[in-house]
Amino acid sequence: MTDAEVLQQVRDARDAYAHSHGYDIDAISADLRAKAAAGGRQVVRLPPRRPTGLSPEQREALSMLAEVWALSPEVRFGQLMAHLDLLGDAHVGKRLGSIENEEFVAVLEHHLDELKARQEGREKPPPELAGNAPSVSQYASEK
Repeated sequence: MTDAEVLQQVRDARDAYAHSHGYDIDAISADLRAKAAAGGRQVVRLPPRRPTGLSPEQREALSMLAEVWALSPEVRFGQLMAHLDLLGDAHVGKRLGSIENEEFVAVLEHHLDELKARQEGREKPPPELAGNAPSVSQYASEK
């Protein structure tokens, strides 16, 4: 039996069940509750999970990320993330998958400074984060 055939059987069974209850969602719900109660199994109801929200550090990183992206409208988001991955490697020695939040903020700050310097026509890039790490443009051309 193919996947399509199995899927069609499931759809047919679902339609037949709904048809037997006149496609009435209240009748279907009542029937399912009655079947669950008759099954003798304990139903466990957990409280809904509440989102914890973002930390101030995460909000700062997202805000900076939006600012960096706004300064580079010609860059697609995936390209920006790949670019930041290279920057993380060059300036912190870590790729995005293993970088800590505060390190990511530092990389974003550095890149933001670099973008602003280019827009203002400043010759010198901002101070480096660590060691003698090149700008990302230099770094990418060396790879």
